[in-house]
Amino acid sequence: MLALVFVVTGWIAGGLLTAPASQAIGNLPSDLSGESIKFSSESGSTIHGWLISGSKQGGAVVLMHGVRGNRTSMLDQARFLSHAGYTVLLFDFQAHGASPGKNWCNDPRSQSILISRIQGVNH
Repeated sequence: MLALVFVVTGWIAGGLLTAPASQAIGNLPSDLSGESIKFSSESGSTIHGWLISGSKQGGAVVLMHGVRGNRTSMLDQARFLSHAGYTVLLFDFQAHGASPGKNWCNDPRSQSILISRIQGVNH
C-alpha cells in the first residue's frame, strides 16, 4: 500500500511539474537593448525569446530558466552579462512563458536539438 502511495504521489508531482506554465511576458525591459526573437523547436512549437546584443569581442551566453519559470527570471543575470559586453539570449522553454506547448520536455536529445537551433540564431 505504501508503495502505491509513493507511485501515485510521484505521478501527480510529475504531471504538475511538466504541465504548461504559459503566461504573457511583455516587452524587453527598457534598460536593455535587444530584440524579440522566435525559432522553431523539434516538436513544431515556436520558442520565444530576447536577444541582447553585446560588444563584438564579448562572446555570447544563453540563459535558461528553471522548471515552471520563464525568461524574466533571468533578467538580473542578463543585465550583468550585457553590461560586461556579452551577447545574451534569454528564451522560454516549450510550454513556458510565451512559448506554446502541451508539456515541457527535459531529455538530453531535446536539449541538444534546442542548442543546435540556438546556434542558428544570428545577431
